[in-house]
Amino acid sequence: MEASFSFTLFLVLILLLYLLFSAKKNNKKKNLPPSPPSLPFIGHLHLRRKPLHRCLARLTALHGPVLLLRFGARPVLVVASPAAADECFTTHDITFANRPSLPSRKYLLYKNNTTLGSASYGPYWRNLRRIATVEVLSSHRLQSSSDARAHEVRAMARELLRACDSAADGFAKVELKSRLFQLAMNVLMRTIAGKRYSGEEGVVSEESKRFMVTVEEIFALSGASNLGDFIPLLRWVDYGGVRRKLMRLHRVRDEFLQQLIDELRTKGGEESQTTEGKEEKTTISDLLSLQKTDPENYSDQIIKSLISRFMVTVEEIFALSGVSNLGDFIPLLRWVDYGGVRRKLMRLHRVRDEFLQQLIDELRTKGGEESQTTEGKDEKTTISDLLSLQKTDPENYSDQIIKSLISILLSAGTDSTASTIEWALSLLLNHPNAMDKTRVEIDARVGNGRLLVESDLPNLPYLHCVVAETLRMYPAGPLLVPHESSDECDVGGFHVPRGTILLVNAYAMHRDAKTWDEPARFMPERFEGGKGEGKWMAPFGMGRRKCPGEGLAARMIGLALGTLIQCFEWGRVGNEEVDMAEGSGLTLPKVVPLEATCRPRQSLAHLLSEI
Repeated sequence: MEASFSFTLFLVLILLLYLLFSAKKNNKKKNLPPSPPSLPFIGHLHLRRKPLHRCLARLTALHGPVLLLRFGARPVLVVASPAAADECFTTHDITFANRPSLPSRKYLLYKNNTTLGSASYGPYWRNLRRIATVEVLSSHRLQSSSDARAHEVRAMARELLRACDSAADGFAKVELKSRLFQLAMNVLMRTIAGKRYSGEEGVVSEESKRFMVTVEEIFALSGASNLGDFIPLLRWVDYGGVRRKLMRLHRVRDEFLQQLIDELRTKGGEESQTTEGKEEKTTISDLLSLQKTDPENYSDQIIKSLISRFMVTVEEIFALSGVSNLGDFIPLLRWVDYGGVRRKLMRLHRVRDEFLQQLIDELRTKGGEESQTTEGKDEKTTISDLLSLQKTDPENYSDQIIKSLISILLSAGTDSTASTIEWALSLLLNHPNAMDKTRVEIDARVGNGRLLVESDLPNLPYLHCVVAETLRMYPAGPLLVPHESSDECDVGGFHVPRGTILLVNAYAMHRDAKTWDEPARFMPERFEGGKGEGKWMAPFGMGRRKCPGEGLAARMIGLALGTLIQCFEWGRVGNEEVDMAEGSGLTLPKVVPLEATCRPRQSLAHLLSEI
């Protein structure tokens, strides 16, 4: 008996050695990318540090710009070479056109990955992309919503003026991040649903507060350590309750978006009235209009999916760039819900969905009619348009699709926009000469007789350089939204297996000394006269899944930043430079939110008194 057991054990050891030898031989034969030593079961998860983009930059500096890691059960290709990145999104663009299928994402994404950012590459995704680029983010649509952006930027300026009036010396100490987020949210809510996130006096509605809390929780969870995403066995346990939280947040968000859709559907897709008395079309109104004739391609599900991206960068939210959800990579941990990520995700999903559904239902109840803004103007909303389309094509314009679209709009247009403006102001406060140069340009090109408008932006090249340099140094997404290979391919001369997650470290390449002179130095002049053209930058992603909202971001950031510089004198709080420490998460937040002092410029006093 003992001899039989020993013989069996011997055979097992021989088999294991054979498999190990074969695997190594196979890997050498296939020329896999270099990889640092790993540990059994967890692979390279022990090497992760926050912020992840800096951690990965250190690893590629040590082992080479094309690196293969293993996060639990999932292979991960890290790219920090412009040539390799271009190869991924040109030669192998279709191969890397899919998003990773991570277990935790189902709690924040809509059924069967129906959102623009999460849907598998194919006819359905192409339809969503068409809706987003043609019906939501085209130049014509952006132009039609320019009044909303101008009004909200001036409303923020009025709030700053009131703060200055109450200051003893005229210099008000203000916290910028919350004001900038409120600005972005107001613009998008007006465009999407014909309503503001906050009132004219800065009062935030209860439903908007609930939505904001949901957004903050989702971004916090995007950096959570849900081991169930990495270790399948732990997924069932919901360790830490993350899955439960995400499910709750998903429900709240979805209810909010559905309410926006239903409000405009009730109005019949009509335009909204702004506080200036103008009629403005909103994103949901537009999508509802399309839903009437093409309900399949403009279903509520699709609309909510698109708008959901603007709320939490939803499609990208639990992509690996910001996520440390270990259950996505270690199958064992999926069942135990390590860290409770699954529970949190389920809650987030529920909260988000309720929010989105409420928006849809409000407009649906109005019959899709136009909304009246506080200025008395009629605004045509995105939800109204989509509800109109839903009537003729209910399958393609279902509530689920509408919520998906709305979610996209709200996520990509809020936190990332606010963060970029905050980084830009922080850099300018630490480099007052650049601040002065920007203001001189605005005064020369716009003058003191009126406020800057969007049509001025093409005539403000230095302001454009400031924004470009900010995006180079502090890209909103330091790691491009993850992709996944649908087939085997070669990148940088290395073999990449099918099913490999692709992480492109834009942050590292934006600061590569081989491409940029003095990369750690803030120099907007490096972009003057087109000098920065041809150098590798990808603040909005690459390839066919590049962010479609680049045009909206450029308009919003340029208008808001330019107006703040034109209208106010800015200073640091104290003698210390602004803290530029980077936080972690899907986007690139500042560890210390920006506080600054401001007062209205005397040369514009007559103009500011009228806004």
